[in-house]
Amino acid sequence: MIMFQGVQIHSFVITIFLITTLSLVHSDDKLIQSACHDADSPAPCLQCVQSDPKAIKANRIEISTIVVSCLRKHATNIASNMSALAIRAKDDNDDDKKLMKSICESCTKSYHEAINDLNDATVKIKKGVYDDANVLLRKALENEFDCHTRVNGHKKLDFPKSVVDEMNVYEQLSDAALRIIDRL
Repeated sequence: MIMFQGVQIHSFVITIFLITTLSLVHSDDKLIQSACHDADSPAPCLQCVQSDPKAIKANRIEISTIVVSCLRKHATNIASNMSALAIRAKDDNDDDKKLMKSICESCTKSYHEAINDLNDATVKIKKGVYDDANVLLRKALENEFDCHTRVNGHKKLDFPKSVVDEMNVYEQLSDAALRIIDRL
């Protein structure tokens, strides 16, 4: 009889623990949804945050650093792709290839600058200096806009759709990060 009561008590404790854990997960998911739905395009933000295993226990500040981390990954990918495109556009007498190489080299540099700004923004967020983080994120986004404008301004050049699409995701994530930080 005592053992039976012990099992009942043990089961009761486990049940309470599971209910509490599930409600915490649910409330944290609501925070993620709320943070990302402030953006114009919430889907990339949600995908970014939900792909991070730390997100389920994250507060709004940690969610913002997760989004900035995703931005940094995209900036790194785009810089790498632009660098590879610049290498493939060999210097010869073809004006289009020279232009392509010039744009790609410039974009590579811009994205590397953005990566540095994103690293600095992460530090500022963690220190609670949100206005400075916001300025750095805007600067990183301006670097992206400059590159995207050059790419879009030369439709005759054959920039891969995957690179342009990733640039669009970068812009959407930038918007999400800026809006999340504005609410910190």
